[in-house]
Amino acid sequence: MTTFEGGYYSVGTVVNTYGLRWSQDKLDAIKVSTPRNQWGEYIFGFIQYHTRYTDLSRVDFLKNQGNPLYENWKGFLCNMVTAPYDNPDVKNVRKRNPLSSKSEEYYRKIIELARDNGIPLLIVISPYASVTDNEQAAFNEIVICRFLI
Repeated sequence: MTTFEGGYYSVGTVVNTYGLRWSQDKLDAIKVSTPRNQWGEYIFGFIQYHTRYTDLSRVDFLKNQGNPLYENWKGFLCNMVTAPYDNPDVKNVRKRNPLSSKSEEYYRKIIELARDNGIPLLIVISPYASVTDNEQAAFNEIVICRFLI
C-alpha cells in the first residue's frame, strides 16, 4: 500500500476486516480504511454481498467457504496462474516520490511500534514484474524514510 495514492482502498477493507471477530480493533480498522459514508457497508458485511443473494449457496456460509486450503492460508488466495511479463528496467530510477500522508503515518506507526516493543523489524521491498518508475520512486522514498525515524 505504500505506493497507493488514495486515502482508501475498499477491496482491502473487505479482505482485511471480514475475517476479524467483532471487536474494537475491527471497528477501528474499518473506520481508518473506509470513508465515513461507507462504514455501514463494512460493519454490516451482508451489504457487500446482498446484491448476489439469489446466487448464494450453502458453501458461502461454510467455514472457509468449504475450501480446506483456506484453513491454513488464513484468507490468502494464491493465484496459481503464471504469465510472462516484460522485465521493466527501473534500476536507474533515483527519483523519490513522497508517500501519501496516510501511508507515511502508518509506515511510521509500524516502525515505532516495533521499536517501542523491542521487536526487530526487517523492511523488505520485493521486486515484482510490473513495477513502474513511479512505484520505484515511492520505494526509494521508503528506504530513505526508515532512516528518519
